[in-house]
Amino acid sequence: MNFQRYKIEILLASSLLFMVLALGYKSISSASLNSSKEEFATTKQEIGQIVALQELWGDKKITKKVKALETLLPKDKVHTFSVKSKRLNASFKALQINDLNRLSNKITGLAIEIDRFNLSNDGKAYRLELKCKW
Repeated sequence: MNFQRYKIEILLASSLLFMVLALGYKSISSASLNSSKEEFATTKQEIGQIVALQELWGDKKITKKVKALETLLPKDKVHTFSVKSKRLNASFKALQINDLNRLSNKITGLAIEIDRFNLSNDGKAYRLELKCKW
């Protein structure tokens, strides 16, 4: 076989093969780069959420905010209210729907873990037993 005769065709075929391989490498590396960028953006967002939650849960004023729940309603509606070692035990009686809404909105706005939320209806008034920790 005479390679000198087909030298240009072999060179052309090898360069074409090299171009196809380079195009494949470029597309794979581009896809890998995009994937790593998306993963980095997701990780960055998750870290931001973690920092925000740490600030929320690490708030030193949570106890003060929880104690403010006692003054949110009149004294005759607060049956028991005790805060001990980052735990709240409270029960409220004769709550109207507006009082209940105000109290539940305040509770859900706090960074606390609700262990018990027992709501009972006594005719037109409501009774609420609440146990939570933080």
